[in-house]
Amino acid sequence: MWYEILPGLGLMVGLITVSGAANYYLQKFRHGGKLERDIRSRFDWHLKKRDEKLAGQFYNVKGLEWLPEKSP
Repeated sequence: MWYEILPGLGLMVGLITVSGAANYYLQKFRHGGKLERDIRSRFDWHLKKRDEKLAGQFYNVKGLEWLPEKSP
């Protein structure tokens, strides 16, 4: 009958949910509480490199006060 698929479906949904949650918490632990950023385009890559140069780590973003002042 149709209900015979429910245990297998429940097992698959449970395993997918557990793996997604584990990935979320492992990334937060690995990066000091911040989630890993996605790099989907060349512009995102350049922003990552800029943040890495200014802050030392691309996932630890600093504000405008960390940018060097330009001398006139």
